[in-house]
Amino acid sequence: LAVGGHVELAEDPAAAAVRECREEVGLDIVIHESENLRTYLDGRFRELPRPAAMNIHYINDTHQHCDLVYYATANSMDIIPESPTDTWEWLTAAEITHRTDILPDIKIQSLQALATYASN
Repeated sequence: LAVGGHVELAEDPAAAAVRECREEVGLDIVIHESENLRTYLDGRFRELPRPAAMNIHYINDTHQHCDLVYYATANSMDIIPESPTDTWEWLTAAEITHRTDILPDIKIQSLQALATYASN
């Protein structure tokens, strides 16, 4: 799975993504689509970055999640897992393509993110 979590009160989805990455893997990320978005009316109107993907999936019969997926970059590759039992990996496009233990949507989104930021 990818890094993820819930949006807190008074937090927008992109801010939640930044916070969750810091909490879960110790990375300070930049969602580049956040740059040059308009804010006005004393901050009461803010444009939000458009997610790269969205999905809805059911956890059980009474609980569902709506995921907003953002692509981002980080200035470091040093992972600091939130839980010592967590395993995180950096993978190349070729490694992602050949893995059979990655969910199809995660695989597609990972490859798209790498293609999007290949020159960064």
